[in-house]
Amino acid sequence: MLGILLAYLLALYGRAVFIRACNLRLRSVSLRPSAIWRVPLAQAATYLYTSLITLVLFYSFALTFLAIPMVLVLIGLSAATYPFNERLDLIRPFKEIWQSLTQLKILLAVSFVFSVALLLAFVNLNAAFQFSLGLVSEVAGLDMPAWERIFSGNHFKLLVFAGACMAVEPFWLAANVVYIRKLKAKHSGEDMRLWFDLIHAGRAS
Repeated sequence: MLGILLAYLLALYGRAVFIRACNLRLRSVSLRPSAIWRVPLAQAATYLYTSLITLVLFYSFALTFLAIPMVLVLIGLSAATYPFNERLDLIRPFKEIWQSLTQLKILLAVSFVFSVALLLAFVNLNAAFQFSLGLVSEVAGLDMPAWERIFSGNHFKLLVFAGACMAVEPFWLAANVVYIRKLKAKHSGEDMRLWFDLIHAGRAS
C-alpha cells in the first residue's frame, strides 16, 4: 500500500514538473533546468488536493461509463490549472477549473481525440509484442506455449495499456496546458501583447 502511494505521488510530481515546463515555455520564460524541478509548495499541495478529488470522482463514476469523459476533462483541467493556484485554498482550485469549462465542446473533442490515440497506442504496442514473439518463436529451448499464455493474459494486457497511457499522456497534458494558456490569454489580453511582440521581433529581424 505504501509503495502504491509513493508511486502515485511520484507520478503527480512528474506531471507537475512537465506542466510547469510547458507553461514556462509558452510564456517564453527561460530558467535553469534545476529551477523547473522546484514546484512551489502551494501549487503542489493544491494539485495533490484536486487530483485526489478527481481520482475519487473517476472511480465513483467508472461503472457508468457515460460520465468518464467528463471526469477525464476535469482531471486534465486540474493538472493544467494548478500553476495558477499560488496560495493554499480549498475553493480557488475548483473555481479555476469551473472557469476553464467555457469551451466544453473543445475539451470533449480533445478527450475524444486522445481516447482514439490511446486505443491506437494500445493496439500498436500489443501488435509489437506479438510480432516480437513470432520472431523469436524459432529460438531453441524457448517454451513458446508458456510465453503465449503470458502475452495473452489479462495482466499482460493491463501492462500494455499502462504503456499506452505513458505514451499518450504527455501529449494530452500539453494539449490541456495550451488550451488553458489560450483561454487565459484571450481574457487577459496577453494574446494581443504576444502578437505585437511577434510583429516587433519580425520588423527587428
